[in-house]
Amino acid sequence: MPRAPTDPRPLTRVALATMAALALALPLLGQAPASAGPLGTWTRVSGETSEQIGNIARPSSVRTDDGLLHVVYTRQDSISHQSLQHVVLGDDGEVVARSTVVEEWDALTRDPEILRSGSGLRVVFSGLRDVVATDPFNSGRMYHATSDASGAVWSLQPTFLSKSGNAYASNGTGAVDRLDGSAMVAFTPSGSDVLLRSGEVGDPEAAADDQRTGVDQCCVYDAELARVPGTDEVWASWVANGRTPTSLGVFVQRVAPTLGPVLRAPRSVVDYEGTESTSTLSGSAPLLATADGVFVAYPVGYPTREYLAVWRVGEAAPSRVPNSPNARYAALSAGPAGRVWVAWVSDHDVRAARSSAGGGSWGAAVDLGFRTVSGEPSSWGVDIDATGGTADVVLNDTTALWHQEALPGLSLAAAPDRIRVDRRTRVGFTVTDAGDRVAGAEVLLAGERCTTAADGTCSVRVRPARARRLVATATLADHAPGRDTVSVRR
Repeated sequence: MPRAPTDPRPLTRVALATMAALALALPLLGQAPASAGPLGTWTRVSGETSEQIGNIARPSSVRTDDGLLHVVYTRQDSISHQSLQHVVLGDDGEVVARSTVVEEWDALTRDPEILRSGSGLRVVFSGLRDVVATDPFNSGRMYHATSDASGAVWSLQPTFLSKSGNAYASNGTGAVDRLDGSAMVAFTPSGSDVLLRSGEVGDPEAAADDQRTGVDQCCVYDAELARVPGTDEVWASWVANGRTPTSLGVFVQRVAPTLGPVLRAPRSVVDYEGTESTSTLSGSAPLLATADGVFVAYPVGYPTREYLAVWRVGEAAPSRVPNSPNARYAALSAGPAGRVWVAWVSDHDVRAARSSAGGGSWGAAVDLGFRTVSGEPSSWGVDIDATGGTADVVLNDTTALWHQEALPGLSLAAAPDRIRVDRRTRVGFTVTDAGDRVAGAEVLLAGERCTTAADGTCSVRVRPARARRLVATATLADHAPGRDTVSVRR
């Protein structure tokens, strides 16, 4: 019998409304903007005081033409009410503004999506506003609220984005903007289906059913959508834990303008003691569409997540993200020059890495540290946006959202990496960024320096006086340092 994912599935959205008693956290529109912290530190970007976000909430972000990053997240305001909060980040993660999208709802999705919508913004979500049967926002459908590009004032729209009233119970909300300014959504209400809808629904009773795709066996979770830039070609991803090869693993499919074949991601299922088995992230398998291809991220290995993989759809095998054991949450973003960024949480350590152009190989993983709550590590849902040139990482620690800028990591290789005491030796270095050799990097070893040439290499002569381990460091502007060790023996 195939083995299901190692993690139990997250609570449904309705369960959020029955959480234990929580302290009230009021909107913060009247407070002064928060200052960003220095590079390498986490800066609080949600409220100035502790909030209740929970460990299953995932932030969503999008960048507008003015370079500002808009982030939306679900907040528990009291034992019975939740709200969708919006925060705007400027340079280096400085908080520019905050606003409330909707408030005083009984239950809201844990992963709302914020999108560009024409010249403005749209937030896609589901939930239950109250217990009044005649309230149209108690129907459990997919809803949307819109704003101009500032995000200062939000309007809950009277139309729906699904016919189905089971969107509120879905594990995972997928949404993308279309070229005509409309939205397409995907969700997994129950069973083996992924439901899809393009455009708005005015009268659900008269509307055609939502489009269905998925697998042949229960159960499907965590739908994602991504649109190829400049086109209306849309792809979906989801996770399934059925008992057949066509219903177990991570799957992708082109869902617009027409349905394509359902594809299982390579290595998303492995053999464990003679049984097909899969591990999943604690959330969706992140999906990204760029001009260079469609990418999906997922863990490989069972029962232990050995590493985080990123598959470029159509290739025979995924690429391996460095230093990514036990990845629990992950996010993808496009970057300049055809590069792809990935951020993830390994145990509670937050890391990020940048690919080569086209996403073929990965640079060194950059360690961003972790958050603590009540003295315990607490790093959960993560998002990343690198469309502005810098990589902005937003993290949920259950009580607040935090921001840190990530720099691409350098890789440094020393040769030889073993030398003798009291013997003058030339040590050569090669500095790369995602496999590309880097010129102009400064390398330091035992007080001796060199600068890499066009081929990414340089060398120094050292004569160590005692046995020890020397650490070589490579530095370059706008990059995280690379390191390697040289062992000194007698």
